[in-house]
Amino acid sequence: MEFIAQTENAETHAGPKPRKAEPAGWFAVCSVMSASFALVLSEFIPLGLLDELSRDLGVTEGRAGLFVVLPGLAACIGAPLVTVLAGSTDRRRVLLLLSATVLASNIWVVFAPTFAVALIGRAALGFAVGGFWTIGPPTATRFVADRHATRAASLVIGGISMATVISLPLGAWIVVVTNWRWAFVVAAAFAFVAVCLEIVAVPRLAPVGSVRWSTLLGVFSTRKARQCLGITVAAFGAHFATYTYVTPFVNQTGLPESALPVVLLAFGLVGVVSNLVGGWVLDSRLRPVFSGALLILGVALIVMPMTESLPALTVALIFTWGISWGLIPLSLQIWILAATPQARDGDQAMFVSVLQLSLAGGSALGGVLVDWLDVRTDYFLAGVVALLAGLATTWWLHGVQGRGAT
Repeated sequence: MEFIAQTENAETHAGPKPRKAEPAGWFAVCSVMSASFALVLSEFIPLGLLDELSRDLGVTEGRAGLFVVLPGLAACIGAPLVTVLAGSTDRRRVLLLLSATVLASNIWVVFAPTFAVALIGRAALGFAVGGFWTIGPPTATRFVADRHATRAASLVIGGISMATVISLPLGAWIVVVTNWRWAFVVAAAFAFVAVCLEIVAVPRLAPVGSVRWSTLLGVFSTRKARQCLGITVAAFGAHFATYTYVTPFVNQTGLPESALPVVLLAFGLVGVVSNLVGGWVLDSRLRPVFSGALLILGVALIVMPMTESLPALTVALIFTWGISWGLIPLSLQIWILAATPQARDGDQAMFVSVLQLSLAGGSALGGVLVDWLDVRTDYFLAGVVALLAGLATTWWLHGVQGRGAT
């Protein structure tokens, strides 16, 4: 089952792939990757500065958490909404509009006088995130030869993975040296660079056809797709239920506070490397690699609460977590495309909605567990969920494979 071929079949009604030389095609892919980095950095950079943000805007830390939760919820709405409204619009224009929205949302927050006003900008960011996750990775595969499509998608998702992790230590470092608003200035700068690169590199792209509201739920009609969505809920829920609270967890291990940004940065770097390697191997080995990544993630999260008196072991487990997580988003992307033969934009939109809802729900549920019980219980339960997801994936992925499989 060739997931990239499925995407191309769906696009034949709209027009051929853009004719670009190989270097130019990869430059276009990199421009989309820069946009993915900018928008996810913007989404998660508040994680490292909620304390100062809450004090400056006069709200509790719990309410300040809306800076992270609200974009995730808005993305749930933005993914199908952008997909329907985009209709037959040139995909180059859609990508540029989404990236420009990320830039504008960050500038809005920089100058917002109150918390409520700032949330308007964060909601706008969420819509852009949902739309980009729906359109960005599949679009990037159209810039290069079919045999390189998975690697192109892995580059875009690599930008997402890198920004997810770099955002926290970057935000924490910025509030040490200056005001929290400068974190959004930095995010705006990355968004500006992404817009410029896309203007130069991305060609006009024939749309894949319009999507109606009535077709958005089509993804739930396929058993393999429903299974993929179930694993998406488990994987993203478990990850963000724990990663959102990695700071209080690491602080209990005896590591010096100054070591946290370094550990989290290393977490991100190993995850990015893992993601890029995954672009080479997941096509032909989706089932063992993906299920193995979930099983390793589950074991790491379960064991981590038992290593509080062994900081070195905790750090090693965090690196293991980063390696396994680097493979998971791309694996899910391959699975959902393979599970929906028509590769409809509506299917991708609902996948993104479920993903973003799982992200927001995992963070919220993790907060409840941390407040009511403790961070150790949060990590243990999330690990059990990831472990069960890995076992289910071993069974459900039978017969699902990427383009390069034989």
